[in-house]
Amino acid sequence: AFLVMASLPKEPLEDSKKQSFWMPGSYVRTVHRTDQSFQACNDIMACFMERAKVEKQYAQQLSQWSSKWKSIMDSHSELDHAKRGFHRLLQFSTMFESVLTHFSLVLVISF
Repeated sequence: AFLVMASLPKEPLEDSKKQSFWMPGSYVRTVHRTDQSFQACNDIMACFMERAKVEKQYAQQLSQWSSKWKSIMDSHSELDHAKRGFHRLLQFSTMFESVLTHFSLVLVISF
């Protein structure tokens, strides 16, 4: 082990542009990376917030759609045989609406 250590060059292996952070003026690269990381985090947060907004809007649209068509279908007594299937569809949309609402909340709370 001593022979290997003795044969290593005494000069740093880094090139002169990548000096230690602690050298005067060498902190700029780290500061730049920190700024870029901060911007990347902001972009990711904005992406999740925008997605949460989309999910929330979609949930609201499903709720409006379901209410509209439930009242229309309920007004047609001649469609009694089809109402059961249609009500299942409306129940599914209501369940899906709650899933979307929950998902949008999770996205917001996660960040």
